[in-house]
Amino acid sequence: MIVEIAETYRPIEKLSYPCDHLTVGFISEDQLHALAAEAGLHLTVPEERESLMRNAVSVSEEAFWCVLHLINPGRILGQRDRIGLLILKNCFLVVDLYDEDDSTGEAVQRMLQTLRPEKATLPRLVAGFFREILIQDPDIHEDLEMQIDALEKEVFDARAPHFRQQTLQLGKELLTLNRYYEQLININEHLEENSNDLFAEDELRSFTLLNERMLRYRDNVQLLRDRLTQAQQSYQAQLDYQLNKSMKTLSLVTTICLPLSLIAGWYGMNFTAMPELKWRYGYLYVIGLSAAVVSLTIILLKRKIPECHRASY
Repeated sequence: MIVEIAETYRPIEKLSYPCDHLTVGFISEDQLHALAAEAGLHLTVPEERESLMRNAVSVSEEAFWCVLHLINPGRILGQRDRIGLLILKNCFLVVDLYDEDDSTGEAVQRMLQTLRPEKATLPRLVAGFFREILIQDPDIHEDLEMQIDALEKEVFDARAPHFRQQTLQLGKELLTLNRYYEQLININEHLEENSNDLFAEDELRSFTLLNERMLRYRDNVQLLRDRLTQAQQSYQAQLDYQLNKSMKTLSLVTTICLPLSLIAGWYGMNFTAMPELKWRYGYLYVIGLSAAVVSLTIILLKRKIPECHRASY
């Protein structure tokens, strides 16, 4: 799909270089190589990598060329689309390197539908395309925020059986989004720099506004990462509380049973001179002594524990 823009959008079959009128198109990799051979451009298409940080950017006197990876909404960690962006004088081309669901072509069509021909400029076309590929990102952020809200509620209610798996998944998705926006911001900064004068200086505001939007999205992702970290800290604090509670119970049992162990060890020595061994009421005496010691220990603990709680505040 190649469209020439004058007073209206006019589809054309073949792109001729140089472009006399403002032109936008969604082309294949073969069409890109044919155009590069005709225009004498050296465009490098890197080998396929599942990386959001290794986007190829090439700036020459007559062209701007970059390859970037796009995240598919709903499948942040899934297969990514790969596209190329070629910007010449009066010409903006999106190259399909790998787009299984044709979402990139649909973004180009939506961009043309929302921009009136008389308002079309090269920076507005480029910025409009980026806005279309980012159109679902607020929904992605909202969905991730709802997942984090659900995790926090599970931690608060002390029922988070799969907390570690869920936080690991969310952490990977948020890190991927952060790298994704860093990639787009890097490309937009190259465009805004306008080192090869492809754009008029008074038209660069489109890239400034686009960069502000990308920065907001990246900052929002960072806030979500901070919330996820807080949820992990809350979960760890709850685990520590449960452990301390168990240790407290174990310490109380040990404190109560320790005097009984002393009594059992004392009267288990079986010396012949121990009067209680032949005493008629010796057994009842030991039972009474043990009960008295346990009762006294419990009374002392009940008095001391509240004092310790007050001292800790």
